[in-house]
Amino acid sequence: MKRTNKFTSFWNMLGVYLGLMVEIVITYSEIVCYIFMIVSMMRNAGFISLIYPFAIFGFALMEELKPKRKFWYFILIYTEVLIFVKFIY
Repeated sequence: MKRTNKFTSFWNMLGVYLGLMVEIVITYSEIVCYIFMIVSMMRNAGFISLIYPFAIFGFALMEELKPKRKFWYFILIYTEVLIFVKFIY
């Protein structure tokens, strides 16, 4: 009975729930990245940020499986260049 009470305690259930949420975010990390790309485009709407929606809707979501490593490298380098250019100006 003591182990059952410990297992069903609030803090243990909260820990299990938070661990589950972390696992879900890790599993669907590409969807989280897509959401942040769209939010970035909405907040910083401009010609230079137009690559994100084109990359998401034009290529990434049309892939049969997850996008390949080359796509993520392109997005990473583009984001770094974008941050650098916005930092300079």
